[in-house]
Amino acid sequence: MGHALQGVQVDSRGVGGVGFSPYNGVAGTAQNTTKTMTLYSIFFLLPALLLSTTTATTITTSSDYDLVNQTCKNASMADPNINCNFCIKAFQTSPSSRHANLTRLGLISINILKHNVMNTTCLIKNLLENKDEKKEDEKGIKAGLKDCLELYSDSISTVGEAARDYRAQRMDDANVKISSVMDDSCTCEDGFHDVGVASPLTTQNNSTFQLSAIALSIMDMFSFSS
Repeated sequence: MGHALQGVQVDSRGVGGVGFSPYNGVAGTAQNTTKTMTLYSIFFLLPALLLSTTTATTITTSSDYDLVNQTCKNASMADPNINCNFCIKAFQTSPSSRHANLTRLGLISINILKHNVMNTTCLIKNLLENKDEKKEDEKGIKAGLKDCLELYSDSISTVGEAARDYRAQRMDDANVKISSVMDDSCTCEDGFHDVGVASPLTTQNNSTFQLSAIALSIMDMFSFSS
């Protein structure tokens, strides 16, 4: 992918809040981005709240999550785009992950990604309804949002197809589709920077990127173990 995280210091505003971005050049605009987010963005982006991380990795003490802890640790060691704490908190949103084996965790990770993509699509629609294209400073943002809406709308079906491929053990096909969703999050983010405006979706794109990376990492583990 050629993208590298710029750091892992994150506050309660979410993954894109402070210096945590797989997108080149995003870190400097993240604080401006959070100012543009409205209250309903918090409602629609539950992952942005639950996946906020700290500089220290938090490992749950429950033995029920031992495999989640180890899987996230292995994934973060293998891929610098994955933050271990982010990964653990993502799985904690799905109660079924507590007793899941590695194969099941792979499917759960894809489902978490799908929910994130769907929530982001709803957020984009709401943002579009509140942007005035007649205002000069909002033209670029609205154009970017329209492009992102198309990308994320397509990603919903793509993630669904990836889940079906995974269940059928067509790992190569699932890998290609999840990689496509990851690329779309980068394309969405880059679209705002290309026209010189701050992205209102940095947090959401970061979440999509990293959740995709987690799913891909688990698929690699599953393929290796089988």
